[in-house]
Formats: sequence, C-alpha cells, structure tokens
Amino acid sequence: MTEQQHDLIFTGLIHPQAGNWHLDRPVQMTQGDRRIEVFFANSAFNVRVTFRDDHQLGNDGEEDAAWLNPIWYETEAAVQSVVDSLGFILAASLELEMTAGRADTSALVGGLTSMPAFACVEGNRVEPELLGLYLNVANKNANVRHALADMRMALRLTIDTAFYCFRSIECLRQEFVLDEDGTKTLRSWERMNTALGISKADMEPLTRLATARRHGEALPLSHDDRVHWLRWTREVVARYIEEYYPNRQPLS
Repeated sequence: MTEQQHDLIFTGLIHPQAGNWHLDRPVQMTQGDRRIEVFFANSAFNVRVTFRDDHQLGNDGEEDAAWLNPIWYETEAAVQSVVDSLGFILAASLELEMTAGRADTSALVGGLTSMPAFACVEGNRVEPELLGLYLNVANKNANVRHALADMRMALRLTIDTAFYCFRSIECLRQEFVLDEDGTKTLRSWERMNTALGISKADMEPLTRLATARRHGEALPLSHDDRVHWLRWTREVVARYIEEYYPNRQPLS
C-alpha cells in the first residue's frame, strides 16, 4: 500500500485555565519520523503532527479513530514535556485536556473524557449499589483509596501507565502484610496473589516496566501493552473491592 503524508491536528486546554498559559513562538520537535509543532495561547493548545503512513482515511470511522488515538497517546508525552518544562520553571502544576483531533480533513475524535475500553460497566451509568460498594470500601480503607488514585494516574499519564498500574497493585498488597497477631509477614505477595487469582508470572512484565521507571529509566510501552496493563490492573482492583473485600476472612 502506498504511503501518504498525514497532517494531524489536536486541540485542547491547559489547566488551570486561569493562568492564561502561552508560548511566544511554536515549539518544534521530532518523534521518530513524526514532526510535531506545539502552540500555546490563552491556556489552549494546538498540536500539529506530520508524518507518512499507509493508513487510508475515510473508509471506517471507528477504524480511523482507533488509528488516531494511539498517535495522540504518543504525541501527548511530547506535549506534556513542554507543559512540564513550563510548569517547572513557573512552579505551576499544569495538566493537558485534549478536546478534539482530526487527520487531514476528517474530524475523528473528540475529547477523551472517559475510556470505555477500560471501564467496569457499559455506558455512563453506575448503579447506586455498585458505587455504594466502592464508596464504602474506599471510606474505610486508605490502601484502596490509594489504589484508586493510582489508577486515575495510570489512565491520565500515558508514559507512566505501567508505573502507576504496578503501584496500584502494591497498595492492595498492603492489605496482606500483617498476620493475625499484628506482625509483618514475608508472604504478603503470595497471599495477595492467591486471594486475587494472579501470579508472579502474570506480573513479571509489569514489574520490569514499573521498576525501571521507579529508578529513572524509561522503557518503551506500546499502545497495545498499555491497553493490556490498564485492563489487567483494573480487573484486579475491581476484583478486590467487589469480590474479595466484602467476603474476606481473617488471615491464617
């Protein structure tokens, strides 16, 4: 299939918007064979990504969106580096919100307010009983609150997904640290794995990615692997809250 040049535009906001964040001139960078131009004005951003690819637009809207989303996830890391540099110098905590994206002349994606592919339910409605279960456990348990917060960060920060997924699991491990007499056990990982139906082999690739990031190294994470670890970790956290916690027995 013949390659063609694509011109992608992503637009969005920089929070907190009250800062009126701007750049005096565009920032240009490269990411592999992609050329990226970043514009900030009045707390809004525009990002242009130019590259060659054999994907043909216009055949299938869902297929086109599936092709475009991974490109944004990868581009977001580059744009976030600009935001983090600006924020570091100004001592400001800045966040990106992509609101729309198009490729060439086609509008393909809107703002990613949620990610249905990783959700625990279909649609946007959460039944009161299910939400109540989560609120009850989170209210009583700091480790669960931390696990949920880490999953929020895993969904938000593309380049740190593996790190936060692993740390979410580590938060749950704290639930298995103490013996009945209050002393710490050396078998907390084994206990958690048994209770939640996972294994060391299941987690080994995630452990490697997260450990590298924890020590300052950045190992590459493909879009497919990111999707896999987000789904896997959310299933484990949901299993703990929905199944294990309500029926848990004292550790023997």
